[in-house]
Amino acid sequence: MHPPLGFTGRCKFSYCRDGDTPVVTLRLGGMDVAVRLLDCWAPEQRTAEGKESTIYLSNLLDDAEEDGLQLVCYLQEINDRDGDHVIDIGDVLRSATFDRWPGRLYIDNQDVSDLMVKAGHATRERRPSSR
Repeated sequence: MHPPLGFTGRCKFSYCRDGDTPVVTLRLGGMDVAVRLLDCWAPEQRTAEGKESTIYLSNLLDDAEEDGLQLVCYLQEINDRDGDHVIDIGDVLRSATFDRWPGRLYIDNQDVSDLMVKAGHATRERRPSSR
């Protein structure tokens, strides 16, 4: 079995859109990418819990960088809306039109999704919508 297809590289934390979408700057290409963390469902930003989750994630990533820990980003390959064309990291580097890219973020080999779930700021599965 081969590893999942995609792109893995070092990155630098920029900011958080919410508790499951940090924005990082890829060291290769210097482009900002919003990473929609896989297996991480944080409360919506418009709620008090969502604001807490966003602050926690931001502090977690800021503290990691201040401590000199390595941040690594994995971006998963995805299909386009028709489902027949694989979009790869080259597409990300050529275009800033993608809103979010599914992937993972690691702090010294620790999956940030796992850290968010263990801290109680996210779940592994999507929560029912509270619209």
